Amino acid sequence: MPSTEIKFGVIGCGRFGKLWAQTLSAFGSVAVFDKNPIDPASLVVPAGQTIQFLPLEQVATASMIFLCVPISEIDPVCRELAPLLSPGTIVVDTCSVKVYPAKVMQAILPKNQPLIATHPLFGPDSVARLGTPGRKIVVCPLRVSTVEQDQLLSILKELQLHIIETTADNHDRQMARSQSLVHLLGRVFADLDLNNQEISTPDYESLLRINSFVNNDTWQLFFDMQCYNPYTPLMRLTLRQSLDNLEEKIRVESETKAPDDGTFFLWRSMIEQLDHEIIQLIAHRLNVGKRVQEYKKMRDLPVTDPEREKELDKNYEIWMRELGISAVEPVKNVLKLLMKEVKSQNQK
Repeated sequence: MPSTEIKFGVIGCGRFGKLWAQTLSAFGSVAVFDKNPIDPASLVVPAGQTIQFLPLEQVATASMIFLCVPISEIDPVCRELAPLLSPGTIVVDTCSVKVYPAKVMQAILPKNQPLIATHPLFGPDSVARLGTPGRKIVVCPLRVSTVEQDQLLSILKELQLHIIETTADNHDRQMARSQSLVHLLGRVFADLDLNNQEISTPDYESLLRINSFVNNDTWQLFFDMQCYNPYTPLMRLTLRQSLDNLEEKIRVESETKAPDDGTFFLWRSMIEQLDHEIIQLIAHRLNVGKRVQEYKKMRDLPVTDPEREKELDKNYEIWMRELGISAVEPVKNVLKLLMKEVKSQNQK
């Protein structure tokens, strides 16, 4: 235990918040706040250690505060916390996405507030199975001195955690292809209603284990990591394209090489299916664009953002080159028409 006791604040008493409060209590007194009523009996306090349930105003006086709330709650929590913070309090988030909460904390909390973004790559289930030593935690310094950062790192090292220091952007890029993908597949497996069966392979049983681990987490966590990580939409699109490519290979392999009436109707049916999927994606794109314009209107932001549109235009070309699309301008024109339609709907 460090020689100097540190008082910690934990905001959010969900599954991870409870685990983290219990873990931190070995290093000093812990104050916990949650907007929902908390049953003190739900949090086991180790003998000789202190965990108190206090109002936010008192938790905000802690030397180091951990935001253990869902990603979608980071913005309102920071707005409520900002006027209550002492200048030297170190604020640390524990979200499974990093770019979004990092931007929110830097934009809303006081300009000189020490900030660190973290992602513990473990939770109650993995700690119950494997213990804390050796588990990984990502640390993304945002606005913090070396001395302030060392206060957190010394605790993480004492817990024998494997510390990975990186940027918020690199974290989200990698997590889209690991955690977000695994959770997506876990939900797919659950939807398939996979169960133990007499005739199965070890690989199938591994799939069931992924299913059970992932589905212990809340739907809110799942939706937050899919919606707030900027790299998950492309990951999901790539996954769908991979599945479509495999389906196409299976169809080609199962068909005769010579074209006939059967293959003609098959390809025509595939075109109809693809057109339907394109229309579904357009509807989704228009709906999301509408939500963006509603937010701009609420925040009194300009309808048009030239810099953002230049960035998108550049991305369109990159994505089309990656997919081998030669008709770059016609496709870009379609996408620009969608943006124009969203803006026109907002002005009505």
